[in-house]
Amino acid sequence: MQTQRKRAGSRTRGRLLYFGLPLLVAFACVGANAAAVWTVPLLSLDNLGPLALAYHEKEPSLLLAPVLGLLLVAGRNLVATVRAPLVVFVGASAANLASLLIWAEGVPDYIVFRDLDLIANVADLLIVSSALVVVLAMSVDVTQRRRSRRTRKGASRAPA
Repeated sequence: MQTQRKRAGSRTRGRLLYFGLPLLVAFACVGANAAAVWTVPLLSLDNLGPLALAYHEKEPSLLLAPVLGLLLVAGRNLVATVRAPLVVFVGASAANLASLLIWAEGVPDYIVFRDLDLIANVADLLIVSSALVVVLAMSVDVTQRRRSRRTRKGASRAPA
């Protein structure tokens, strides 16, 4: 009886952690956006420095929120190497959705990549990098599963 309670308690903590981490990522990204909105205009000289403040306007699509939730729920069945960047992806995407609702001008972007003619925020960088890690981790997992199937098939065909 005690062991079942311990297992149930650890599962509950695991669920809280899994679903709470995207909220922490979202709060951190929104906090970075708020800090940038407050400080970047003071730090950048005529918006020529490595930091400049711009907003990309978009209508808030609240239909994306349930999609992010479904992605998070479906991700619980994936391997751990995919779940971790998926949590970051969902949290950063939620931060951009929240930023659309917080700032009337749009999502604040403040990190300038002059060579690429691109401006982004912390959430954008996390979305791109975590999406790449998710794709790479899934491809590695698929490759490993194929190899293990081949070895199992080869071992079962070997003469005894």
